[in-house]
Amino acid sequence: PPLMPGDELEYRIWVNNTGGIDIENGEFIDYIPDNTTYIADSAFASFGKIYYDEINNSIVWNGNITVASSLFISFKVKKCCIN
Repeated sequence: PPLMPGDELEYRIWVNNTGGIDIENGEFIDYIPDNTTYIADSAFASFGKIYYDEINNSIVWNGNITVASSLFISFKVKKCCIN
C-alpha cells in the first residue's frame, strides 16, 4: 500500500571500509527525503558522532572507520504530505 501522512519509515545504512587504510575524521551526510520530516532523537550510529543538521535538513556522521570495519547508521522520518 502507498505511504500515508503520519506513516514512519526507518532508513538503515551500512558504510564499509574495504580499503587498505583507516578513514580518519570521515564525514557522511544523508539528506532527509522530500515530503518527510525527521523524527527527533532517532539518529543512531554504531560509533562516531551523529546528529541532525536542522539548517540543511540532513543527518551528519563524523568519526573514524578502521580497515575492514563497518559503520551502521539509522534514522527515522515521518511522511508529512500527500504528493
